[in-house]
Amino acid sequence: MYLFMKKKSVFLGLLVVFLIALFAGMVLAQTNGEDLIKDLRWRNIGPANMSGRVSDIEALDNDFTKVFVAAASGGVWKSVNAGSSFEPIFDKYGAASIGDIAIFQKNPEIIWVGTGEECGRNSIAWGDGIYKSTDGGKTWQRFPGQGIHSDYHALWLDPHNKDRFYVGNDGGSYLTHDHGRNFIKFDNFVISQFYMIGVDMRDPFYVYGGLQDNGTWGGPTATRDRAIYTDLWYTISGGDGYHIQVDPTDWRIVYSEPHPGNTGGRIQRENVETRVAAQIRPQKGENIVNYDEYITPEMEQLQLEKGWGPSPGNGSGAFRWNWSSPIVMSPHNPDTIFFGANHLFKTVDQGETWYLISPDLSKNDPYKTIKESGGLTPDHDPGGGAEFHGTIITISESPVKAGVIWVGTDDGNVQVTQNDGEAWMNVRANVPGVPDDLWVSRVEASHFSEGTLISHLTVTAAPT
Repeated sequence: MYLFMKKKSVFLGLLVVFLIALFAGMVLAQTNGEDLIKDLRWRNIGPANMSGRVSDIEALDNDFTKVFVAAASGGVWKSVNAGSSFEPIFDKYGAASIGDIAIFQKNPEIIWVGTGEECGRNSIAWGDGIYKSTDGGKTWQRFPGQGIHSDYHALWLDPHNKDRFYVGNDGGSYLTHDHGRNFIKFDNFVISQFYMIGVDMRDPFYVYGGLQDNGTWGGPTATRDRAIYTDLWYTISGGDGYHIQVDPTDWRIVYSEPHPGNTGGRIQRENVETRVAAQIRPQKGENIVNYDEYITPEMEQLQLEKGWGPSPGNGSGAFRWNWSSPIVMSPHNPDTIFFGANHLFKTVDQGETWYLISPDLSKNDPYKTIKESGGLTPDHDPGGGAEFHGTIITISESPVKAGVIWVGTDDGNVQVTQNDGEAWMNVRANVPGVPDDLWVSRVEASHFSEGTLISHLTVTAAPT
């Protein structure tokens, strides 16, 4: 993880920036953001050995010590000593997401790289074509095209030794010399794939991040030592890690979530000092105060018919939770948390009890909200679609006025309430020239004016 790094994000879709003002004639004097950060420099704060999702591995047929590793969001890495050390060889080029590597074995100075991971889920990043190197990876030339992609965990078999092979998975890359009885894990290059990050208000402050299939981690931005050592980073939850929110008044209180599993909404509150965690998932019959005001038996039955399973039980009941369900702390009260399914939840007591404050804010398409869809590759299994569809993917409450809340869904809705959920309005039609069903990846309420409700909206194409 790096601080103050300019990150290039490549979207297959449309970037829409717009302002919606409640009061005519309102003009905001904005400071140029680039001027504020132009003198800041990036430094690596770790974790140094977390590794991450590997999409491909290739080695020389005649020399297994020369190996190339492709990362889902960390570029291309090269080792000339069987993994004892690695160097990045693709950082200055157009995409961090890599799908495939090919080496011309008769002349290993010739290497091909296909950018963009094929694995069709909401954690992917898009590539920008095919690249070729004729000098062993020192320089690259880009070719037009959509890129070669890899949708598998990597495996390279030594053609001269049946017991030696490299493997790559969500947790990194490994080498075995004894046919898999023992493995050497390469934790000496950084390819960690962060979904979201959060920070606390300590001095020095700590950074927390949820990673693709690698849990949720936290660590300091500075120490009294000469470096930030690996053992200063720690995990607070497993599985896929996603959204993180930290109480600005008490750094010990951290909200996080692993991937939803069958039930969805697996939010937890943890004291990171004592490592005591409480599961605070909104649950019918336990902690949802006004469940019957929003959910009918007919709605529950329809969800069962679509395959979502009972709740309580081994399903999600009346709700659909995104694989990355958004957790947002109110800027007005850190005890108030918003949590998105297809309905919006709100707690005012750190998750001890929850209130439903919206109807279904998605399009609730009867076909696209069937859980078991996709044939041989179901939407919710690894690599399938957006996992669960018809869900809230982004939430923002106005820091200027409490109760003004914006929500974006993964099926194209932009919803707003100005009265803490008493009434909602879908303003998606106010964004002209954009297809209806695109994934609304981020909404952000203005930090400066009550009259400006959205400062920007980023829309990307949902995977197909």
